[in-house]
Amino acid sequence: MNTTDENASNTAENTSTINDKLDKLFKVVNDMKSTQSKLITSFNAYRDEKKIHDKKFTDIEGKLDIITKHFNDLLNENKALKNQIEIISSKLVVLEARNSTPPSVNHEEILSEIIDRQARSRNLILFNVHENTTDSLNEIQVVSELFRQIGVTTVPLNVLRLGKISNNARPIRVTLPNQHDIFNVLKNKFKLRQSENLKHISISTDRSLGQRKYFKVVLDELNTRKAAGENDIFIKFNNNIPFISKKLPKLRPSSYNLKFYYQNIRGINTKLDVFNRNIALVDYDIIILTETWLHNEVNDIELGIIPKYTVFRCDRDSVMGCIIRGGGVLIAIKNHLQCNRIPLQNNNIEQLFIKLSMGSFTLLIGSVYIPPNSSVDIYNDHTDTVSNLLNLSHYSNVILLGDYNLPGIHWSLLNNKIVPNVSQFNNLIANNLANFSYLNLNQFNLVKNRSDSILDLVLSNAHNLVVRNEPFSLLPIDYMYHPALTVTLPTNIGLKFLINCA
Repeated sequence: MNTTDENASNTAENTSTINDKLDKLFKVVNDMKSTQSKLITSFNAYRDEKKIHDKKFTDIEGKLDIITKHFNDLLNENKALKNQIEIISSKLVVLEARNSTPPSVNHEEILSEIIDRQARSRNLILFNVHENTTDSLNEIQVVSELFRQIGVTTVPLNVLRLGKISNNARPIRVTLPNQHDIFNVLKNKFKLRQSENLKHISISTDRSLGQRKYFKVVLDELNTRKAAGENDIFIKFNNNIPFISKKLPKLRPSSYNLKFYYQNIRGINTKLDVFNRNIALVDYDIIILTETWLHNEVNDIELGIIPKYTVFRCDRDSVMGCIIRGGGVLIAIKNHLQCNRIPLQNNNIEQLFIKLSMGSFTLLIGSVYIPPNSSVDIYNDHTDTVSNLLNLSHYSNVILLGDYNLPGIHWSLLNNKIVPNVSQFNNLIANNLANFSYLNLNQFNLVKNRSDSILDLVLSNAHNLVVRNEPFSLLPIDYMYHPALTVTLPTNIGLKFLINCA
């Protein structure tokens, strides 16, 4: 073999060796790329899993904060209860120390008091009316003119100055023809404050000695309670009987107050004429009805609230899949307010949720009807739905109005806060109270039915909600179980914003 052939052979062998090495190198590189890809995939999976765990830890921290807050609230309430128990115990000791013999009833005094009140029932007492000592015969004309200036045309039967003549104007006792005239004067006496010349004059009923003594007792109690720190109380009269009442929270006049109407109507199909007539007389922002008994064969237009309101319904047939009598909820919202229905994954409950938007203010409105004797699972599904909605989006406030059918919970006012009183705990009651607390929702309705229970709850995270009994109802009221309610929710939205939207 010559030198040229030998060189060629060596070159071929070298080339083959290089190719083998390159193949091995490419294989190693590909293996490294595959390993790198797997590492990246594993890292991304780990990162995603870490994000999930971080979110869960954040949620747990938030829930722990809520639980801690509620625990502190319970501690404070417990301290307040202990103080009240001590006060009640001390009062009980005083009462037990007194003579247990009931006081004797003086029938003559009672009869005399009744006669005295009847004699004074057509009298009024006027204070600070200018007295003309030289012309006492003109007093009837003076009083008649005073009444005329507040819009009352009655003429007094008799006018008499009380007490001895002095430098100050003596009170005037005025006798009117009937109690209807008395009512008219008392109804219009506020107009005195609107007149610069008459604002110093005051008018009151002619109280008997017994009434004056009782008023002094109530006044002393008022002063004692105010001295103890209760500054939100005042004396109110009902059928001329004084009692101590709490002041309602003041609503900011510069802000818009959403007005709700709520009623469990126990069927509307046979009452559409009454509903159509009454709906034209009211001006609520939101109307919520439970137990509508509506079905898909009843059109929204038949309700008489379109186009004034946007109507959202959850009828029982949409939940059950067939027409079954009873149940159903409805939410109607003024058409100038921006709102939309929130779709739900869980459709086995008669519940409805609406998002209301007013500029930066957003409100989650919910309504539910839960039939009597429902299982714990139904209540859990409802509160889970609320929890999911709150986790998915942020709302300025949340308000839920519905028939929860929980007669075992008795609600009462304690330290300006409505709290549950439960005589006998069971799994259903304990579970619902825990769910309400977990969602940071307080119950605001204290309007009881004739069974002395509250089935319709008003739950919210707002702190300045006002709930009142509404005697003028859109449909006949079922007082035995479901009084009608009005709810006022102050917002941070100025009136100008609403005017521009209307």
